[in-house]
Amino acid sequence: MAVVSKSSPTVKSNLTNQPGFSMTSVYFYLEYLICMVTKLQSQGFRNPAIFAVDYKPAPTGRFSDQMESVVAAWNYLSTAFDTSQLVLAGDSNGATLALSLLLHIARPYNGIELCDATKKPCAAILVSPWTKLYTKVTNNSSDYINHRILAKYADRYVDDNQIHSDIHHNPGLCRSREWWTRAFPEHGIYLTYGEEEVLAPDIEEFYAITSQCGKIRIEAEPNQIHSWPVLMYYDALATVGSSGHSIDLPQITVVGSQSSGKSSVLENIVGRDFLPRGTGIVTRRPLVLQLVNRRATATGSSSVNGTGSGSGSLIDVVDNEAAKANGAGNAESANSSGAAVDKESNEDEWGEFLHLPGKKFYNFNEIRNEIVRETELKTGKNAGISSAPINLRIYSPNVLTLTLVDLPGLTKVPVGDQPKDIERQIKEMVLKYISKPNAIILSVTAANTDLANSDGLKLAREVDPEGSRTIGVLTKIDLMDQGTDVIDILSGKIIPLRFGYVPVINRGQKDITTNKSIKSALEYERDFFENHASYRAKSQYCGTPYLAKRLNSILLNHIKTTLPDIKARIETSLKKYQTELAALGPADLGSPSNVVLSTITEFSDEYRSVLEGRGQDVSSQELSGGARISFVFHEIFTNGIKSLDPFDQIKDADIRTILFNSAGLVPSLFVGMAPFEFLVKKQIKRFEEPSIKCVTLVFDELVRIQSQILAKPSFNRYPALKAKISQVFIAFLRSAQVPTNKLVSDLVAMEESYINSAHPDLLKGNQAMDIVSNKMQLSKPVQLDPKTGKPLPIQAGSNRNSMDLNGSSNENAVFGGFFGNLFASKNKKRLAAMESPPAVLRASGQMTERETLETEVIKLLINSYFAIVQRTIADLVPKSITLNLISFSKEGIQKELLENLYKSDEVDDLVKENEFTVQRRKECQKMVKALQEASNIVSSV
Repeated sequence: MAVVSKSSPTVKSNLTNQPGFSMTSVYFYLEYLICMVTKLQSQGFRNPAIFAVDYKPAPTGRFSDQMESVVAAWNYLSTAFDTSQLVLAGDSNGATLALSLLLHIARPYNGIELCDATKKPCAAILVSPWTKLYTKVTNNSSDYINHRILAKYADRYVDDNQIHSDIHHNPGLCRSREWWTRAFPEHGIYLTYGEEEVLAPDIEEFYAITSQCGKIRIEAEPNQIHSWPVLMYYDALATVGSSGHSIDLPQITVVGSQSSGKSSVLENIVGRDFLPRGTGIVTRRPLVLQLVNRRATATGSSSVNGTGSGSGSLIDVVDNEAAKANGAGNAESANSSGAAVDKESNEDEWGEFLHLPGKKFYNFNEIRNEIVRETELKTGKNAGISSAPINLRIYSPNVLTLTLVDLPGLTKVPVGDQPKDIERQIKEMVLKYISKPNAIILSVTAANTDLANSDGLKLAREVDPEGSRTIGVLTKIDLMDQGTDVIDILSGKIIPLRFGYVPVINRGQKDITTNKSIKSALEYERDFFENHASYRAKSQYCGTPYLAKRLNSILLNHIKTTLPDIKARIETSLKKYQTELAALGPADLGSPSNVVLSTITEFSDEYRSVLEGRGQDVSSQELSGGARISFVFHEIFTNGIKSLDPFDQIKDADIRTILFNSAGLVPSLFVGMAPFEFLVKKQIKRFEEPSIKCVTLVFDELVRIQSQILAKPSFNRYPALKAKISQVFIAFLRSAQVPTNKLVSDLVAMEESYINSAHPDLLKGNQAMDIVSNKMQLSKPVQLDPKTGKPLPIQAGSNRNSMDLNGSSNENAVFGGFFGNLFASKNKKRLAAMESPPAVLRASGQMTERETLETEVIKLLINSYFAIVQRTIADLVPKSITLNLISFSKEGIQKELLENLYKSDEVDDLVKENEFTVQRRKECQKMVKALQEASNIVSSV
């Protein structure tokens, strides 16, 4: 579709115009021409670019406001670029503005900035231009808009009420060939529109006027409506949705009870018999039905314009003789597969199932059989159901582009071998589909039943209480009681719905049994509504053809609204799968030795990075890697040794005993070094257990890091290699754990072996004595002078005991204290008898003041030295672990892995891919391809 020669310059720019009315989306219309860029690149153009004009939609922005924006954009581009590289493009009102700009260049519009008349775009591409704002065309039944709606839009858009005849507002009114000749781009105009849109006659008239003014090509799409290309994106997206990916696609979901006539409605829209029939639940799996309009071939048996009644019916008549000629081969194939001969088969109509890619079904009876076969494959031959969808595309020149989802009919009472909870199963499945915000609900109800009791409407209102995305279909209109009609329902007086109701007439069971053709059924339906007293005034809004076009227009508008969000989710998913595919690696392994080498290098680099806090997956939610080891060092270990109390296992009585035992034969006059060393060494030994525990905790963290690294998809690819790396790593780490344990044990033993009483931070003996003495003096009761009653000085009060503290003549100083109980009055007889001491002598009785002093001094010194060792251990143990375990593993793991894994006799076995990896790669490749296709299609509409 290129309008510029392939030898054109390197930059191809498009100035795109968005519509000025409802559903305006800059992003949607910016995406509209991306596909064109891709096509231009494939045709030899280099570096194409798109420039989108963003302006205010009506009624905020009227014609003159929008023209100012467009002209300003054009003047900028025509200055910055060679205009021979610029193509003007737009759709609907955007296409109108493009024509207005061309006219403005040739014949300026008053009050708007002038353009250089020598600079024109090289070509223009226009989709469904609105050439006359106040069109007089009244073929209102052929499109979702009519001339009255267009007139309302125009009133909100034009600058004043006297503008009906202005050619810039209405380019179609310009009949001056001179002006158009001056306005025409050098390479002409490409014009496309929907054959059935309300603007079609005006567009064709515009073509007739301008065809003599320059190069112009016009192309009408059969059975299509206004701005039809937007519908074509769904076809590619179905592959994404069917792959289990959670992209909520706009679709029309059909719901109704078993007897409502859902299947007949769908068959009438398609124009062919292809759905399974029978009693009970026939539709037991969701059927995603994609109808794709395509042009009839020259040799095909269908006519683009219809060869039947000539009434503009949706379904064209199939010539039996041509069908026999074109379908002969297919008929033979059908017979061989057990399907009945399809007398209407032809090369222009066929079906394709997503689960059978590339296989075309021209025989529609085969399509029915395949639906039954695929259903029973999931559900068996009983009446069970499955939520797994069947995707069927039908290509035909006699359909409008639509996507519908046929769901099992709602039922209340299980019959036959149906599951007892069949009502719940079906309801849950239907709700799963209609609850999606992008789903349009097509509720089918028999007109000869009470609308208030409609199962389909009840379920629809659960998820769409306002009826904002529901359209009702009333079937069996011809079976209503004489004198009754559905006019009140159609007018919204009973249960109003945003999209209203459409009455249709389906074939009954007798019609199907007697092989009444759909063509005949549609003719009967048309005659019924045209001749019925209640419906003939609005017969153009009744029947299957109108229903199909109404659904087509609803889906088109819904797609325009939801497309930007879908585009964003597709791009997000595409990036996700591309990242996963890159992590899985290519299918071609290359040299096994190189694979092992690169894997070892990747693991070793990642291990070092994680320890140093440079890992690729640094979390903002939790500590990981080296930070967890730091937590072990500075929180768990440090607090653990700080919690050690040197006196929680030694009581004052124990110290008292050790003091006497260390004195030996002669009671000590002063506190000696021996009891202090004995007691402090015993407490230092307690640091060994938490230090060894710290080594174990760090070992566990390093193993944890290894496990997290190997859990990444790139390592899951080779399970044998992954297991071997883990095995070698843990063995290597254990070999380092043994010397690390010894080192921290030696640290504790080193502290225990030599008590540095000259340590600068250790409390001196005399300082300890002064502290305890002062504390004891302050704790004594105040002595009063017996003469005056006043407190005596401390020295005076303490003289009585001064000899006690120095070990002089106080009897208790020699015979009291430790041996007090032996010399107590009750034991005087035993003492006089000079009996042997008891087998076990224990400290008992109240300590003397001297013993209390010595005990407190010892405790003060132990506490001081214990704190020194505590700080030393807290500092040296993490350093020792870091040196012997962490740094050792960081620096040596790569070498260790190479020595153990990089062996020619084992390499081939190590790089055998995991079956899951092979399968997952295929799935990711499929999803990437599908998402790329979907992205390209979405970008083109």
